[in-house]
Amino acid sequence: LMELVELHSAGAPGVRQIRQLTIGIVERGYHLLVGLRRARHWSSLRPASLQATLRSLRAAFDVVVADVDADVDGEAQTGSVEVEERNALARTVMSRAELVLVVGQPNMKGVYALVRTLIDLLEFGVAPQRLLPVINQANGAATTRSELGRAVRQLVGDAAGGSA
Repeated sequence: LMELVELHSAGAPGVRQIRQLTIGIVERGYHLLVGLRRARHWSSLRPASLQATLRSLRAAFDVVVADVDADVDGEAQTGSVEVEERNALARTVMSRAELVLVVGQPNMKGVYALVRTLIDLLEFGVAPQRLLPVINQANGAATTRSELGRAVRQLVGDAAGGSA
C-alpha cells in the first residue's frame, strides 16, 4: 500500500504498475495489495494520494475490497489533526465505498460493538443503504438470526434517532 500511495504522489501510475504491486492469488482469482507493514506508517499516507490510489485501484480492478478498521474520527470530533491523518485510510475508503460490511459476533459484546460501529459510520456520513451489518458465526435457527438482526436495527434506529 505504501509504495502504491507513494507512486501517486508523483503522478498517476498505469494499470500495469498498479497490478505489479499486488500479489496474484491465482487459485482464488484475485489480487492482494498488502497493507501497512507497521501501524506507525500511517503518517506517510497523504489524503490526496490516498484518494488518487483508491481511484486507480477502482480503474485497475472490477471490484475492490478493502479491509479497514472503522476508525473514522477526525479533527471535528477530536480536535486533533493528527487523529484525522491517522484515520485517513479508513475515512477515505468509508466515504467512497459502495457497500460497507460491518461485522460483529452474536453475543452481547459483539452486538454492542456492531451497533456502536454502525452509529459511528452513520454519524461520519455513510448512507444507511450502504451499510450491511453481518453477524458472524450466528449459528442456530433462522428465527434466532432474524431476532439478532431485528435487535441490531432497533438499537441503531433508537440511538440514531430513527434515522437508520
